[in-house]
Amino acid sequence: GRWLAVGGGGYGLVRVVPRAWTHLIAAALGRDIDPMAPLPDTWRERVRTMAPSVDLPQTMGDGGDVDYPAWDGPGGSLAGTDGTDRALERVDSAIIATRRAVFPLLGLDPEDPRD
Repeated sequence: GRWLAVGGGGYGLVRVVPRAWTHLIAAALGRDIDPMAPLPDTWRERVRTMAPSVDLPQTMGDGGDVDYPAWDGPGGSLAGTDGTDRALERVDSAIIATRRAVFPLLGLDPEDPRD
C-alpha cells in the first residue's frame, strides 16, 4: 500500500499544521506521540524568527480529550467478520469505481497499475 495524505486548509499554519502532520506520520508508522510531549526548542526558535507575532504552542496537543468512541458505522465490525477487511474492501471498491469513471476522460487506462 501507498498513502496519499492531503490537508483540508482553513487551520493555523503554525499552531496546527506541523503538529497535525507529525501525529499523522507517527500514526502511519504505528507510533504514538504523547499530546503532552513538549515541542522541540529548536523548532520553536526557528518558527519564532519567521512568525514572531504568533503565540506558539508548547506541546504536541492542546490539552483536550483525545479519547474517542470506536466507530460502529458502515464498515464496522460484525460478529464473525473482520471490520478492517470489510472497510478496506469498500475503500478499494470506491477507488476502482472512481478510476473507471474518471481515468478514460483523461486518456488513462483505469486498469493499468502504473496510472
